[in-house]
Amino acid sequence: TNLHSDAIKLFKYIHKYLRDNSYNKKLIIMGRSLGSASASEIIHHHEGDINACIIESGFATEYSLLDMMQINPDDINFSLEDGFMNLKKIKQYQKPLFLIHADLDHIIPFSQAEMMLFESKSLNKDLFTVSGANHNNILMIARLEYFKKIRKFIDSVN
Repeated sequence: TNLHSDAIKLFKYIHKYLRDNSYNKKLIIMGRSLGSASASEIIHHHEGDINACIIESGFATEYSLLDMMQINPDDINFSLEDGFMNLKKIKQYQKPLFLIHADLDHIIPFSQAEMMLFESKSLNKDLFTVSGANHNNILMIARLEYFKKIRKFIDSVN
């Protein structure tokens, strides 16, 4: 709950600051790993205030995280409503979406990115697969290509 409320408070503060200082360029939200929950919360509540969203190493559901911790969701009566609801928010989001994910991610499986890409209703969406990378070395493996792909996405956003 605090992660979500803090993300919204921070977004509102920064958005107001940008407006008060005559910033009128693109506003793109980016979240990495757990930050994908904050990014999803912001795009869910403030889609009209942003131009696009980038999610790196994000998760659609908590099931893979529970599996990694060897927790059976049934043993704790877990349902998606108990989690961050990222997938539901991505399904409702219609603006440009760029996903970045490592094919060998050992924390959040690549299938989570594929699920978000498939479920997104955005007409401008893409997935940059970083081959040979894991959850924590995407930038080191992708290097300059990482920034080129992000720049290409930003340039595609109206």
